[in-house]
Amino acid sequence: MTKLHTLKRPSAQTLNVYETENVKSYEEYIVVAHYFLPASCVDFYVVEYDKENDEIYGWNEVIPNCGELGYTSLRELEKMELSIPVKEGDTVIGYLPVRVEFDEYWEPKKLGKVLEERNI
Repeated sequence: MTKLHTLKRPSAQTLNVYETENVKSYEEYIVVAHYFLPASCVDFYVVEYDKENDEIYGWNEVIPNCGELGYTSLRELEKMELSIPVKEGDTVIGYLPVRVEFDEYWEPKKLGKVLEERNI
């Protein structure tokens, strides 16, 4: 049985859902938190947090250069796992499980800056 993986939730200062709907450009959204899947291009940049439904809203990129704004369930992120093959020469000798992590060092910045840094 797999051990339950619990992610840290966005801070209490994170905007609630729909609080950014009057922002004229999504590039002006403030990204307050970041989740990522190590050893991959998967990133979730948080703009709002729906505490009631435990969902984040922001820029989600699962496929390189195919990101979009949307909602993501934190419970679903806690279930996400990537198995990375461990090789000895050309032989796979096992798999390393990798799970979504909360970026403890994230500093809030505009989404436009985030996308610029990602070269999007």
